[in-house]
Amino acid sequence: MTRDHEMTEDVIQESFIKALRAGPRLKQDSNLRAWVSQISRNTTYDFIRSTQKYSENIHLEFVMNSNESDLISQEVVERSVETLIRNETLLEAIQELKYEYRIALLLYYIEELSYKEIIKELGISHDVLMKRLSRARIMLAQVFINKWGDGNESAYRKTI
Repeated sequence: MTRDHEMTEDVIQESFIKALRAGPRLKQDSNLRAWVSQISRNTTYDFIRSTQKYSENIHLEFVMNSNESDLISQEVVERSVETLIRNETLLEAIQELKYEYRIALLLYYIEELSYKEIIKELGISHDVLMKRLSRARIMLAQVFINKWGDGNESAYRKTI
């Protein structure tokens, strides 16, 4: 909608901040995707209005008329915001795990260490590491699904 990469990044960041601030007031039975989409759309309009004074190549009338590229841009913004929220929720879920599970997941997935390196680092056997990672994945999935909510469980299961 903005036809400007930097402005789009600003809009996404501002939309994310607005969504986080207003999140606690959101009703549990409301449509999260539509809500985030509306926040993103309104934030985009605000940015365009504020920059319209300084830029002649962005016209509000053009933005108000939906066409295919606008819809695609809207979907990209929606996916970006949803990904940011999902990643934040995942990090929160990881922080709630026991230390032994959290450290195993972080070393393997974030630090991308091999099994041998993790075994040496933690001073545990291969079997213990395998069990720990298996249990950590199961616990993380349970905590994440509880945090993410019922409406998004099917989307999360597709990513596992």
